[in-house]
Amino acid sequence: MVKQLGRAALAGMVVGVIVLGLGGRLAMRFVALLIHQAPHLGVGASLGILLIGGILGTLAGAAYGVVLQRRWPARVTAKGFLFGSVLFSVLVLLQPPAIRAEVAAARDQWWVIIPLFWAVCVGYALVLARQLSAEREFATVSQQPGR
Repeated sequence: MVKQLGRAALAGMVVGVIVLGLGGRLAMRFVALLIHQAPHLGVGASLGILLIGGILGTLAGAAYGVVLQRRWPARVTAKGFLFGSVLFSVLVLLQPPAIRAEVAAARDQWWVIIPLFWAVCVGYALVLARQLSAEREFATVSQQPGR
């Protein structure tokens, strides 16, 4: 169980930096252009977003490893869509007040913003689910006698 949790957290961190961090940063850039706001693409801010993606990815990866990876008998894609949707919902609820104010100010563009960030969360969960599924299959094959 501990080994499984560690693998899920590590995979979550790597996928989180790439998909949540980089994908989230690109989504923010797109939204800034959409609402005609000057995008802030400083190195410090971008590294901060990547760091947040890694932290959130680690926590979400650990949660996925404990809750869904083995216990829920569904296809990897279904798990990814479910987990990504739940992750999006949780992140929406945990937004700091400053981000809530920015999102509220862009209310006319919600038809793009909401699906865009939902897609980032679902993309993270799909990549994570596939990664952990591939690792589990590899571990199963390597433990078979005669290999």
